[in-house]
Amino acid sequence: MNWRGTLLHLTHYAPCKQWSLAQKPKEKRFDRKTMEDCIHAAAESGMNTILFDIKDSVRYRSLPKLRMQYSVPMRELRELAALARRLGLTVVPKLNFSRSNRFRHSHWIWPEQRKPDTRETWRQAFSAIDEVIAATKSEFFHVGMDEDDTRSPDEYMKALLKLSSGLKTRGQRMVMWADCGHNWRESEQWKVAPAIDALPRNVILMLWSYNHALDKWVQHYKRKGFDVVGASGALIRLNQGSDLSNIKAWDACVRKHKAAGHIMTTWSKCSKVNRKILLGGIRRSGAVMSK
Repeated sequence: MNWRGTLLHLTHYAPCKQWSLAQKPKEKRFDRKTMEDCIHAAAESGMNTILFDIKDSVRYRSLPKLRMQYSVPMRELRELAALARRLGLTVVPKLNFSRSNRFRHSHWIWPEQRKPDTRETWRQAFSAIDEVIAATKSEFFHVGMDEDDTRSPDEYMKALLKLSSGLKTRGQRMVMWADCGHNWRESEQWKVAPAIDALPRNVILMLWSYNHALDKWVQHYKRKGFDVVGASGALIRLNQGSDLSNIKAWDACVRKHKAAGHIMTTWSKCSKVNRKILLGGIRRSGAVMSK
């Protein structure tokens, strides 16, 4: 396993303006041509992995209430995944099941963020997972679980174990964000790290940081037997060049510690207005990763 790739967003939920709840009624569907061109650019730049951030950007047969004005037929996701595979790219779908009244990452499926997990909420979650697996035919599944500040430590651990066991029975390797090493989030000391320690070692941890590489945490989780993927961000400014310092730092970290891979993103939706930013980020980051 040596992932070199990018995370592409069909949609997303977060407090920032582009992804805020206030913007959702105005949001339009992702641009299909931009998405296809990003997939081609990833393959051409030497990348070998594509992650799709999906949420309610597609229509779920089993969960019709999730449909938004920007949701497209599941067929489109199936076609995008097939294109990526034809180009030699590993496909990793992503749905997020963290709970937070602030970050809202699972608002797409659970608008009420403070309710506890129940048999019914997990039925909904795995219904969505099953449809995405069928569409993407992937062997990996990213469950998000970052910035979860609503679940208690015990609830968070139980949620991770529920997801990992459910995905294992479906023949999937779970991928998750690992919220460790951030000065502004100390939850790893009492919540995230203990929960990760309870997981089977086939779970893939994506350590993310967009201002520095997390060398110590990469070493920490490698010693514990996990595959670790670094997650970086590229700051691309139209007509003003680009800042690839975070990409280069993570690339050096991954190579130094022989980690399992490196995934970058610009956290921009695949839309016509973001086309140059997305393609520039992929091409310039791919050149760093492929050296």
